[in-house]
Amino acid sequence: MAKLSKRFEKFLKEFPEIAGAYENFGSVYNSHLNKKTKIPIKLAISAGARIEDTNHARVYKASKAKIKKENIEFTIIDTLQLVFPATITKLS
Repeated sequence: MAKLSKRFEKFLKEFPEIAGAYENFGSVYNSHLNKKTKIPIKLAISAGARIEDTNHARVYKASKAKIKKENIEFTIIDTLQLVFPATITKLS
C-alpha cells in the first residue's frame, strides 16, 4: 500500500544508528496500548498536524502491522474533525 519516502529511506541509509534509536524509542516506556492501537493514533496525530513524511511512514507501518486498508483510510478521513474547525475559523 504505502512506501517510505525517499527522504526517509536516505535518512535510514545515512544515519542507521539514529534511525534504529528512533524505531526503538517506544520501547523505553511501558505502554498499555498494543501496536494495532498505537499506530492509528500516531497516524491520526500526524495527519491532523499535516506532517507529510510522517504520514507516509505511519501508513507504511500500519500496512506492515496488517491493519486493514479501510481502517487506515477511516483514520485519515476521521482527522477532518481535527482540522475542520480551524478551517471554519479562517473563514470568519
